Amino acid sequence: MKTKHTPGPWIYQPVKFKGQHHHFEISSSHEDFDTYWIAKIQKVKTEQYSSEANAKLIAAAPELLDALVDATQFLLSPERQNLYMRAIKAIKKATS
Repeated sequence: MKTKHTPGPWIYQPVKFKGQHHHFEISSSHEDFDTYWIAKIQKVKTEQYSSEANAKLIAAAPELLDALVDATQFLLSPERQNLYMRAIKAIKKATS
């Protein structure tokens, strides 16, 4: 499927400033270009866990999209077991 977004995989990583957790960065490293910054999720003291969860979800977006596109095309095919495992892996990446 041809898309307009930056190719995956995307990764998230915490960034520290003056020794304190400051924000999360989501980036992509693709063979066609160097590391490409996707987003910055600012950490709010009272929302540490939701900030990290949001960063994980954003980083999993390309894999989630790929798995869902494949799911719509192959839901009833013999390949459904492999697709199921890919979907579970993408969901785990986004929510763990």
